[in-house]
Amino acid sequence: MHVYNGRGDAAEAIRWPIAILSRLTTTSSSWLRKTIRIARSSAIHRRRTSTCLEQAGAAHFIAFGSHEGRTTTFDGLSYIANYTDLMHGFGANNDAGAAHYISNGFDEGRSTRFDVAGYLSAHPYLQGRYATADQFLAAYIDTYVTTGHFLT
Repeated sequence: MHVYNGRGDAAEAIRWPIAILSRLTTTSSSWLRKTIRIARSSAIHRRRTSTCLEQAGAAHFIAFGSHEGRTTTFDGLSYIANYTDLMHGFGANNDAGAAHYISNGFDEGRSTRFDVAGYLSAHPYLQGRYATADQFLAAYIDTYVTTGHFLT
């Protein structure tokens, strides 16, 4: 999971991918929609690469979000683990999951959180086998892609 807390210089924030900005820790989904619209329109009108999206999103976060005390997080693996089509399409690729959410998933109303704790509760024999949630999610996705079955 990527996290940027608003501290550091602007150049550091711009290096962070737009994936960070796609899932904001905020109660206002309108702010999220505005940020994504700004980033998209910037790329569409200027016909630039994803670098333009990164810069527009980071600039918006630096100008507004960090000063409001907001932080940003997104877990592309958690997003991918919710959908078999994404597991087949991207495997355990965190960045691809984030990019898909920005380009399609947000507009499709897709959920971004896989309930790792709930899954492990339902499958207690898997508890303790993975050091981090990301290790579990990668194994969960890889198992489905290679076998067609969920990790059990």
